[in-house]
Amino acid sequence: MDCHNDRRNWGKYSGVCYELSAASKERDRAKPRRPRIGKVFGWTITDKEENTDTAGTLLGFAKVDGLIYGEVLSHYRDNESNRIAIREIKKWLWNNSKTHRAAGQGDSPW
Repeated sequence: MDCHNDRRNWGKYSGVCYELSAASKERDRAKPRRPRIGKVFGWTITDKEENTDTAGTLLGFAKVDGLIYGEVLSHYRDNESNRIAIREIKKWLWNNSKTHRAAGQGDSPW
């Protein structure tokens, strides 16, 4: 993940994480008015993120509203790769349960 750089160097770095962070800031800047951006989602958490802090970087630093996990170029399958990805997200949510939670059926993605 490409946003482990010092926040004081904002603007010197680019990449997915910084783009998501900028979108989250725009979403929050517009509140309480109707923001132009409703929700910000990070794509895609895969088994390659096992034992990394990618989920935490996106949920914590970039402040995305949600993460999409699974295989990048395929439909969702119940396999070990996808189970690793969801395990990484759940692990971060468990460790940050005072501020974050998993979405439920009553949550609107928009």
